[in-house]
Amino acid sequence: MKKKIISVLLFFTIGLVFAGCGTKESVEQDTEQIVLEESETVIETEMGTETDITFVEPGGRITSGLGAVYDGKLYYAVAEGGCHTGIIERNLSTGEEHEVVSNEDTNGFSYLSVYDGYIYCVWDKYRGTDSKDYQIYRFSLEDFSGEYLVDGCRPVVADRNIYYWNFEWNANGDYQTATLYQFDIDTMETFETGVFGGISVGNVDGYSYNGIYDYYYLDGKIYVGISYEELGDYEESTGLYLCKDDAEKGVIVFDMDGKKLNQSEYGIEYLPASSDCSMYGMDMIIHQSEIVGGGRMIVGYSGENEILSYVDLNGDITTLQTWMPAE
Repeated sequence: MKKKIISVLLFFTIGLVFAGCGTKESVEQDTEQIVLEESETVIETEMGTETDITFVEPGGRITSGLGAVYDGKLYYAVAEGGCHTGIIERNLSTGEEHEVVSNEDTNGFSYLSVYDGYIYCVWDKYRGTDSKDYQIYRFSLEDFSGEYLVDGCRPVVADRNIYYWNFEWNANGDYQTATLYQFDIDTMETFETGVFGGISVGNVDGYSYNGIYDYYYLDGKIYVGISYEELGDYEESTGLYLCKDDAEKGVIVFDMDGKKLNQSEYGIEYLPASSDCSMYGMDMIIHQSEIVGGGRMIVGYSGENEILSYVDLNGDITTLQTWMPAE
């Protein structure tokens, strides 16, 4: 049994250090293979005319992640230890990509989504790893001009509102309460929606509860997934729990009142780092997220390198960035 600290995985698990990133494309994408759900985007095209994009309010489960697909383009950013980028636009048909929003020498962008002509995201405007300055911004898809909206993190945009979190911390860096807010896009007003009543971070009854793994908006409500891992034996000499090789791991899904829900009915899936990652060209998965517009983004390790990949709705995989992690 290996001696390891059971680390608390907070909502900002990914660290940030400043270095360059490499780009590597592994699979050419075809926009004809990217299937946009009818509830998300209606695309009307006439022969010999420009494509007319009509926005339709998204349906089903809505979340935010490491990127977002809209009108045949993938918008993504990297904010990892050893790599930080601005927001990058990638044409899924040609594979061509370029930076459309600079990070301006900050920690960069995360939790992207596209909604009604804008990229919404969190911009950590601090530089360094000893603090955070999370601000929610939006950038126009016409000219990529930016607009500050409100302080907060992990935004989900639906029904003309932004749902986002603010956390209160204790001395150990664990959050004690997670408060959900609602920002009205049209009036620019903010309302407190409620304090999450589920299990918070910590070790309880032989399990380590590691914070918000995922959350999303569905049918007018917010649902939260809390990840957990079974603890090994407690070592008194170090005051730490040992890592258990066959530990039970997973996600428990709650509503905002802390009521435990049937995970299979609400779609939050847990992907252990120890799962078979060979199909993604990785040895270990660090993080994955569904993204607005279809598909998933996956961060993992291959040898000594860290990799960000996009998996479309057909399962085709594109490696977007490869870099050496920070020490």
